[in-house]
Amino acid sequence: MPVDLQNDVTLAFLNVICAAVFGSRYDLDDPEFKALSELNAKFSRVILNGQKLQIIPWLKYLPIGLMKEVHECTTLRDRFCIKQIKEHRETFDGENIRDLTDALIKVMKDAEDEGSDVKKLLSDKHMILTLMDLFLAGLDTTSTTLRWAILYFVTYPEVQARLQRELDDVLERDRFPSLQDRMSLPFVRAAITETLRLATITPFLTPHKTTVDTKLQGYDIPKDTTVTINAWALHHNPQAWEKPFEFNPSRFINSDGEFVYPENRCFLPFGCGPRVCLGESLAKTELFLFLARLLQQFTFKYPPDSPPPSLEPQHGVVSYPMPFKVCICKKEKIS
Repeated sequence: MPVDLQNDVTLAFLNVICAAVFGSRYDLDDPEFKALSELNAKFSRVILNGQKLQIIPWLKYLPIGLMKEVHECTTLRDRFCIKQIKEHRETFDGENIRDLTDALIKVMKDAEDEGSDVKKLLSDKHMILTLMDLFLAGLDTTSTTLRWAILYFVTYPEVQARLQRELDDVLERDRFPSLQDRMSLPFVRAAITETLRLATITPFLTPHKTTVDTKLQGYDIPKDTTVTINAWALHHNPQAWEKPFEFNPSRFINSDGEFVYPENRCFLPFGCGPRVCLGESLAKTELFLFLARLLQQFTFKYPPDSPPPSLEPQHGVVSYPMPFKVCICKKEKIS
């Protein structure tokens, strides 16, 4: 039966973040988990609709419906996080750091004990914002990247078959893939990298400002100029990539069959420099483990008698694939 994976994929990644941030996973029917899922979905809608506030900031002072939604979301967010922080403080053990919440509590306690000036920069408000950053920045991006990967696999079945052959060669059928397998699965890593390039779910990277007057390729850029990198243009530049609109993981495999990271400067899915995305390592880990496990056990196919799904993105908080359904079949051993 054809299924739309969006909700299941999102909930799976949400549980991973919950484990990292709060030290526990939820059952899918847990009321608190459902509330958190709904809150994240609402925050995404508010962020998308709130882009006009970045262009016209003074709108936030007007009694418009958007600002009411913003306040509702932040109130629910604060209530949820304060509950988690309170429970963690009641069971805190500085010798047993269970998760990110514990780590932040320890930093605050250490700063207070040492009388460090850092404590002026730490508060429950800062902790709440840090915790929710992981949900808002790490959930939509990673779950959407995985859905793009599956969409590419059904569109390019020969790539999916090659991935499964590699997994069959390296892993026993009943052994879960682990991070130690990454070096032995170069084509899996290449497929993830190619998905990040071709999908480019964040077409424009986070804006920065120049700290000094500078010159770039003959253009004068004054200090304090806002600069935004067009990642989509970099990732689809025909001068840097052969057939840039084709899904071709082999572009990241060398003649010895090894994975090679692109050496050109036209690959920046996570940004670069001191302000590179803090979630890069977690995102790559999640994508590797999820995709390797899924392809080890299942094959994804077009629904029978259905037109191929579109590869055109729909733009929101990130660039999502158009809604699509796939058939999930138990994988047979590939010769």
